[in-house]
Amino acid sequence: MASNASSYSADEITAIAGWLGDGLSATQIAERLSNRRRCTVTRNAIIGIVHRNKTLAAVGFGGAPCLPAAGSKRYAKPAPAAPGPKLHPGNIRGKKEARALAPVFAPPKPRPVDDGIGPRAYDAAARHIPLEALRPAECRWPVNNAAQGEKHLFCGKVSGFGSYCPHHAHRAGARPLFVAEAA
Repeated sequence: MASNASSYSADEITAIAGWLGDGLSATQIAERLSNRRRCTVTRNAIIGIVHRNKTLAAVGFGGAPCLPAAGSKRYAKPAPAAPGPKLHPGNIRGKKEARALAPVFAPPKPRPVDDGIGPRAYDAAARHIPLEALRPAECRWPVNNAAQGEKHLFCGKVSGFGSYCPHHAHRAGARPLFVAEAA
């Protein structure tokens, strides 16, 4: 943009207001003003002068005034919307909204361990092995209530693939996984 393009004469302001009233775009007005001035005027320069100049802002782009007149219906408060359709599984339009309201993950309901052996009896029959003596495929369920300074002892029965034997996996709330299932 040329150095003299930043200031607009009263003639140019009137011409721009006329072009705005005719409904021309900022690009079209910039082309016409560039031809009139014989230097480049950009679209952004036109947008800037329209927003800074009160006379041009009153006309605005599209030939309509930017600010609504008092009591104008253009900016009247919209009528309240009619209630939307009820959401149910058969409503195709409402499925997206229904999915937004549905829980993403429902945790499984806990099942009681029913292998015929009580927890205390099973723990009493465990091998009672200290942690450092456990091998990789042995159950790591603590079976003693060790006081401070005492050694913690663990089940030590065959665990298969996870950290616990099937009985302790059920007590922990997990399904036991064996090597044959993992492969």
